[in-house]
This record gives sequence, structure tokens and C-alpha cells, in this order.
Amino acid sequence: MPPCTDDSLDFLNGHSECCSATKLWKHQHDIILNFMKHGIQPPHFVPERDQEHLRDLEQAKRALPSYQLKTSDKSTMWNKNPRIFSCYHNIPDDPGSLKEASLCNLFTRSYTNTGFWNSYNRGNFWDYHNISNEFNKIFFSTMYPQLGKDGEKVRYPKAIGPKYGLAVSVQPSIYNERSLNRKGKKPLELTAIRVAIHDPDHPADLRGAGIEVEPGFLTTFLLTPSQTKTSVAAKGLDPAQRGCRFKEESGGLNIFSRYSQKGCEFECVLAQALEECQCIPWNYPRFNLSVAACDFLGASCFEKVKSNRNMLTTLGKNKEGISSSSIIL
Repeated sequence: MPPCTDDSLDFLNGHSECCSATKLWKHQHDIILNFMKHGIQPPHFVPERDQEHLRDLEQAKRALPSYQLKTSDKSTMWNKNPRIFSCYHNIPDDPGSLKEASLCNLFTRSYTNTGFWNSYNRGNFWDYHNISNEFNKIFFSTMYPQLGKDGEKVRYPKAIGPKYGLAVSVQPSIYNERSLNRKGKKPLELTAIRVAIHDPDHPADLRGAGIEVEPGFLTTFLLTPSQTKTSVAAKGLDPAQRGCRFKEESGGLNIFSRYSQKGCEFECVLAQALEECQCIPWNYPRFNLSVAACDFLGASCFEKVKSNRNMLTTLGKNKEGISSSSIIL
């Protein structure tokens, strides 16, 4: 029997104190996110006087009063190992502009169906997340999933064509880079990065639609935009009659405030995994704060459920029997 499942055995084996700490930790969602945030690669360089970094430094000063942390010290104000090393977007006709790389602060932390990751140009977090969800509030205050206090509207290209696209240099983890120079040991292989292009209203589907970008290569994505329209009469029909939902018809969703097929599938599979494993890993959103963070065994159970895409065959319809496909205007 694994540790922390039987109090009597835990006491006999000397695991009681450790298990008590683990049980307490499982529900301290704000502490978990604050702790884990600094153990994962940040999305981009952080400029001096940035609101997020100043807040984090103030928290560190309160937690570690013996350390003299100076908020004006540039060595503490910049991420040394950003995931997005450089970025160009909306490039004008002037060739000289290519010489200056943007800090690309439009990359922010976000929810995806493979856990927390980084998304580009998603606008205001509360435009598409449920503000009554308490975990969303903790994620917002800890992970800063938008640009600025009030967020920004989604930015659109000035024109079409390669010049006005997005060019990004992605940096592997510094730990992988260090492993290349290990003396007498086989270097670790640099892993590919999964990229998904999606509507800002939808969570990124890195499992089903993600494309692997290999390190050391130039990868180009060509997009063909499309739009689906419907008549005003269709909106007057009951969702069960038309067999789909508009984005404002978000009834039944807990994490997202706008309906989408990907968002519906995300919450359905999350609910199924929670039912089977009785926990959700730290790097996934929660329906409420009573849901425990998974330990190693719980995380393994969770991934098995999440990886079973056949589950969507039975979860693809909601309680009203409506297909999870959506109409995007």
C-alpha cells in the first residue's frame, strides 16, 4: 500500500509527519502556484519596474527578511532564461526594424489541455474565464496571465502576408543546455516544443492539434483564415434544435465564460479525471478550491485519463444531448 493512504501504517512506518504536510499542501493552491511559478521557465524577459516582478520580490522580502533584496537591482529584475528569446510581430516595410527584437510581452501564462503553458495575444483574461471561479482568481493574481492590470484587447495584424506575421525564437531550458556540456556523460536530448494555433476565446489544444517544433530548425506556419456565419433565425432556435451553441451560451461551464468545443471538451475530461483520481495536478485549473492537488500517484492516474481521447466519444454531448461543436461568428 502506498504511503499516506492508511494513518495507522503511516504512523508505524514513520511517515505521519510527512503525510500530514502533504495533506495540508494539497489544498494550499496559492502557495503551490507561487512556489512552482519560479521553478518553470518564464515566458519572456521581464523589464525593469515590471508590476509582476516587483510584487514577487516584495513577497520574497517578507518571507526571507534576512536577505537584502533590492528592487532596483537589475540582476533581480530580469529573467535570465526566458522561453521566448526574441519576437517580431506586425513588422512594417522598413527593413531596419528587423534589427531590434521585441521583448514580446504579449506572451503570457495560460491554461491548455496539457497544463499551464504560454499563449500569445490572448487579450484580457476575464473576457473568457469565469470570474466567479475562485481558482481562476488565484491563477490571475499569481501567474499574471495578461498584459497590464486591466489587460488589452486582442491585437490584429496591420495587413496580411509574411511581413506582418509573427516570428519567434524559442529558447530551450537552461538545464538542457547545461547537460550538453556534461563531462564524461551522454548529453540529454533537447525536446521538441508543441505549438498550437487557436482562437483567443478557446483553450489551446496541444494534445490533439499541437505541432511539434524541433530544436535547431526553422518552422513556418501558413494560415488560411475562414469565417462561419449563421442567420438571425438560427439564434432563435433552442440549442437542442440547432445542435450547437453560440459562444455566449456558456451554461454548464465552470472555468470558461465563453462556450467553445475545446473548452467544453477540456472541462468534461477534467471532470472525468477528477472523478476517477480524486485530484487535479497543480498545473491544471480547478472547479473549486476544495479539489486537492495530486501527488505522484494521483498525477499518474490523471494523465492516463487525460490521454484517453476515446473518452470524448461519450463526453462529446452535454446533459441536453447537444453536440459540443460550436458556431463561431
